[in-house]
Amino acid sequence: MGLPIDPVVTMETKNKGGARDALNEIRQTNKAKVVIMCMSSILIGGEYQKELLLAALDMGMVADGYIFIPYDALLYAMPYQDIIFPLLTNNTQLRHAYSAVLTVTMASDESFYETFRQAQITREIRSAISATEVSPLFGTIFNMVYFVAKSVEERRQAGGGHWVTGSQLFNSEGGFDFKGFNQVKTHEKEHFY
Repeated sequence: MGLPIDPVVTMETKNKGGARDALNEIRQTNKAKVVIMCMSSILIGGEYQKELLLAALDMGMVADGYIFIPYDALLYAMPYQDIIFPLLTNNTQLRHAYSAVLTVTMASDESFYETFRQAQITREIRSAISATEVSPLFGTIFNMVYFVAKSVEERRQAGGGHWVTGSQLFNSEGGFDFKGFNQVKTHEKEHFY
């Protein structure tokens, strides 16, 4: 899309200064203001992201207007209603550092966790694990697989029942809704990538 993407920086995790070294490299890059963090989010236990963000706060990069985008947020959205993230609640410094993180939220008829609990009650999901210990990625994977299956079926029917290729799938006409794990999904052609 013509956006400049530069450089790829590796954060060393074996030494204490790895986060600072990576951030210094980013800081020295001319006009870089957006950092995509290819590591697990602190919201689901990512220790390295915590280390990176706290170093960025200490180095003044949060105040300088750098925007940090969690890679996982490009893949799925975090629920935000009726959700408490204890890691941020109990750490003022980390909460301040996390203010530089661009997050993606999703509107939904039900919260992810309530939907998960209901699926446990109806025995659709056979697990005794607490819903709050489950990553919201679970629901997004379910939605994605079902979404692709519906798109394949739409293309199969449009092609007279023939085998569907990747390029045909990309050209899906859409025009369908389906009940996702915890929200209704709509497929319109311009939104399918």
